[in-house]
Amino acid sequence: MKRIFFGLLTLLILLIMFFTSFANDKTNSIVNEGKRIYCECLRLKEQSTTRKVIFVRDYSGEDIGSWKRWNKNMNGWIDQFDLYVNKNKLRLANYTFISESGDTALYTNYYFRKDGTTALIINDYRVASGVYCQALTEIYISPSDKIIKNKKFIDLDTKKEIDGHGKEENTDPQVYINIGEFLEKNKIRLLNK
Repeated sequence: MKRIFFGLLTLLILLIMFFTSFANDKTNSIVNEGKRIYCECLRLKEQSTTRKVIFVRDYSGEDIGSWKRWNKNMNGWIDQFDLYVNKNKLRLANYTFISESGDTALYTNYYFRKDGTTALIINDYRVASGVYCQALTEIYISPSDKIIKNKKFIDLDTKKEIDGHGKEENTDPQVYINIGEFLEKNKIRLLNK
């Protein structure tokens, strides 16, 4: 009887190890693909065939202004999107927001696959008043929309990782599954010019 029990227990442990290993392989695969798309987009950003389109907006009182395509005569905006288009496809979007006081900054980067789906979002949220920390979030999205999220908090003075308990508010980026959703939700018209 003991032998059967230990045999079943061993089988159960092996099955758990197998399925855990399979899940880790799938997670690693999604993360590795996100990192590959990240490197691909950074290379594309530097190519002469890639065009950079800048959109800016400002705040009028409590109202957030609409996104406008930037031109050299504009000034006084609060946040901006730098969009990188290669072969008429949006591949990378960099969002930047810095508060008027300068004590809060947000940098969010969206990396898109050639098919238009989102592969990776990197969010860097910094607060220099009160909590004085940086929240770094990486969101990896598989082609089938499985999401893997990694987040860490860093003390801006010591540059060491800290416990983020109580600091999570407003640190997660907006997740867009594809370019169409990204453009639609931000009300950005990206014309092929």
